[in-house]
Amino acid sequence: PAGRPPRPLGAGEALVEAREKSDAFRGWEAVGVEACAAQVLSWLPDEQTKPPPELGLGACLQAFSQPELLHGDDAYECEECLKLRKKQGDTTSLCTRQPALKWLQIVSMPQVLTLHLKRFSSASGRGAQKVNAFIPFLLELDLAPFAGCRAPPKKLNSLRHKSAPQAATYSLFGVVEHQGSMSGGHYVAFVRSARGGAKPRWHRFSDTHVSEASEEAVLKAQAFLLFYELDKESAVNESAVSTERGADAPKASKRSH
Repeated sequence: PAGRPPRPLGAGEALVEAREKSDAFRGWEAVGVEACAAQVLSWLPDEQTKPPPELGLGACLQAFSQPELLHGDDAYECEECLKLRKKQGDTTSLCTRQPALKWLQIVSMPQVLTLHLKRFSSASGRGAQKVNAFIPFLLELDLAPFAGCRAPPKKLNSLRHKSAPQAATYSLFGVVEHQGSMSGGHYVAFVRSARGGAKPRWHRFSDTHVSEASEEAVLKAQAFLLFYELDKESAVNESAVSTERGADAPKASKRSH
């Protein structure tokens, strides 16, 4: 929120050993400070940038990872600047708030990706409301543009990973749709059959009623949850770089917050 300075983060706070060994989704929030060429990493928070007017799953992911300039009242409180000033003997001014660039990156691709579209908002004075906007999505999703290889402007100490995945293609295998409003509704699920020699088939589940569904019907669903699985080729690439990623990643801080 505007007016509230970001919480100071330790440079090593980003990575925790237990999470480094996990196969689950991993991502981080990176902040680059030009004044001291520092870069701070912290684990991805449960926040989401509002999607742009041109709604779509790709646009939502783009907005989620869009770099954000922190300045003015929202300037970043940099620990590295404080250390540098103390080292130089500057004790007259300990203000370490600096303009910084914040962005989000995915650093480990999960085998199964679950995307939750936040369809419930809280409007001032009106209580919680459901967001009924149709969000187009695809049968195939490429997450490579949102992986750790992307960097902000060169003048900042950009985050670089030799082990960034070359491919991260996912295939849709499940959709959960919510029908109704905040006061009442119904959930319907679309599930794709396991892959084999024949073309995968989709089925629609509504309570105890099961029927076959077309891909067109699936893509018209007002999705609430989307389930994707990592393609085999992408999974092999991700596995091949896992060892190198562990060597390149920053070490965990011994401090606790």
